[in-house]
Amino acid sequence: MADYQCDRCDFATHHGAALASHIRWKHPVEVGLDGPNVAAARSTLSELKRLGRVEDIDAARRQALISLAETVDQRPDNPGLWREYRAAIDDLLRTDEDADDELAAALAEIAGGSEVGHQATS
Repeated sequence: MADYQCDRCDFATHHGAALASHIRWKHPVEVGLDGPNVAAARSTLSELKRLGRVEDIDAARRQALISLAETVDQRPDNPGLWREYRAAIDDLLRTDEDADDELAAALAEIAGGSEVGHQATS
């Protein structure tokens, strides 16, 4: 008798890894059900949106991240997908950092300009 049985079909095996592989390939994550990476990506995006760090212009980046998260949830054994997924996360977070840097530079320029103007009127 097999030690591991698929709860969705007749597949049975003596190895847990074989059952895990079977489930990934024969019963991928169903559409509409979030796997752990999709749930984490949605949570990250939700927090970035709450903080005003992502906007409508970031829609394609947001969708790329979710699509990659779905694929990683379905194929967690693929290192290339993980690299792409991490790069998409980094890209989205770097965009946020770039916006912070641009804001800081603008504020510094404003502060520098107001000092020059203040000195001229003294």
